[in-house]
Amino acid sequence: MKYESLKGASIALVAMGRSHVNYTTGLANGAYFDETWVVNAMALSLKHNRLFMLDPPSRFLDSKDAGAMTDNMVDYLINASGHSKDYRIYSCELDERCPAVELYPLQEVLHVVKHPYFNSTVSYAVAYAIYQEVGQLTVYGADYTYASIPHYAEAGRACLEYWLAVARMSGIAVSVAPESSLLDTSTHPTKKLYGYHRLSDPMAVVEGNDGTLRVGPASELKNDITMWEHKKMLVAPPEPKNA
Repeated sequence: MKYESLKGASIALVAMGRSHVNYTTGLANGAYFDETWVVNAMALSLKHNRLFMLDPPSRFLDSKDAGAMTDNMVDYLINASGHSKDYRIYSCELDERCPAVELYPLQEVLHVVKHPYFNSTVSYAVAYAIYQEVGQLTVYGADYTYASIPHYAEAGRACLEYWLAVARMSGIAVSVAPESSLLDTSTHPTKKLYGYHRLSDPMAVVEGNDGTLRVGPASELKNDITMWEHKKMLVAPPEPKNA
């Protein structure tokens, strides 16, 4: 089902990696989103409009395979029907124990995006954003830094970055949490361009708020680089102008 309210909307997508903290500090510093979408256990701590949980509910209710988040997610899923009528939980299977869960619109999404490449829940959420024709998508907490299963992290990051590229090509303005390594967002402007980073005056690249790129020797982009560094400082808690 398509929602007219989502066409052109500004969406925050919050997963469970460390850079999810940039979402809350961003709100505290004035960021605004029409809707917030969360992945799995982020539903436990953030006010949100849609939860993407592409595992079947039984993975939480009938096993401990999901790890530490299991018990709290069980309680949440069973009692989630108390949310507003517009609240959505998307999964791959219905379960009578979790009345708020509905099926992810897989057929409809695939009809639009044309490519069945989904190895993580976050990638389904981005494909859903493409399907709904949102205007802006900001991704938090999708950092893929699993120390014990690096192969899974590598595969998940590759899949998500593919879908973010598709989203951009579809006309969606995509941005990533400033402290996330996704799309090399946290990499310093003088180190983003391989090879050029070895020059005595490295070639730097800085993306503006409007999506335009500034590219040139670091010595000529000092102001842009300083602004990039200042943006990263904004992930800190806000401070009053007059204490």
